Amino acid sequence: MIRSETEHTYLSSQLKPLRKFSNSPIDCVRDRVETDGFYDKERVRLHCEDLWHVYELLYPRDEKVFTRQLLDMCGMLGAVSLWLDCGQFVGRRGRIRNRYKPEEAELISAWLSDLGYDAKPVHASETSAAVGLSNQSTTKFIADIRPITHSTMKHRLRRPKK
Repeated sequence: MIRSETEHTYLSSQLKPLRKFSNSPIDCVRDRVETDGFYDKERVRLHCEDLWHVYELLYPRDEKVFTRQLLDMCGMLGAVSLWLDCGQFVGRRGRIRNRYKPEEAELISAWLSDLGYDAKPVHASETSAAVGLSNQSTTKFIADIRPITHSTMKHRLRRPKK
């Protein structure tokens, strides 16, 4: 996992659930990756006997693949991570952008729709897409994820002032 050094506390909080649900000990190696910007990136490399199962689900053919099983396992904490990593406000609407393949954006949209949000894929090109949320769904989504969002990342839930 890699995050900006300013998000050190959030990165540490992401390790807590992994440690909690892991049946075997997790070894962590932390280091910094220099960048061209002002802040460096902090990297955490994990080693654990249980991580093979996560890798097997997320990278079945050594290429990242989203599946419904994986999204269902992650639940609302997964939705929080999607927003914190790739979410943004576009006017009154929300958008989760990460250059998803169109089929991935459709899968994530269907998953969010099943969770009760009006989500639709937004195609940027033939090979790239995002997930768009309607105005009402964005408001509801932010209200639902606010209580389970780490305190250091609450700023990502605020709409920009005009």
